[in-house]
Amino acid sequence: MQVVAFTESHRTALRRIYRQARRTAFHWLDGRPLLAEAFDGDTRGERIWVCEGGRKTLGFIAVWEREHFIHHLYVDPRYTGRGVGSLLLDHALGQIGRPAVLKCIADNFRARDFYLARGWLVVTEERGPDGPYLLMHYARR
Repeated sequence: MQVVAFTESHRTALRRIYRQARRTAFHWLDGRPLLAEAFDGDTRGERIWVCEGGRKTLGFIAVWEREHFIHHLYVDPRYTGRGVGSLLLDHALGQIGRPAVLKCIADNFRARDFYLARGWLVVTEERGPDGPYLLMHYARR
């Protein structure tokens, strides 16, 4: 596996991963349709890195660099648990400043446990349009 910078050739695969991974991760939401193009608007202005394995696109991470904010980290559901998310997160953390920040939907226990196991700290719990979320910080270099 390797992490590379996003290019337009990744767009179709990342749109698919974004839709599928969100449906899997947020299964309790009201089933609102997520258009393929949602990826485009939801990552506009962000720096994106892509994890590839062989000829497959396995996942991506999108960062709002000015605020060291990790906005999206999604792995193709067929490849979860294989180190894709860790590789993407480590790569992004090597590129951005500290403290790094992210929001994690409180009911997304898998993601919450993923970040906590990697040294992220919960700063506060707040409420957003998708329900309660955890504001998390990472300060290590």
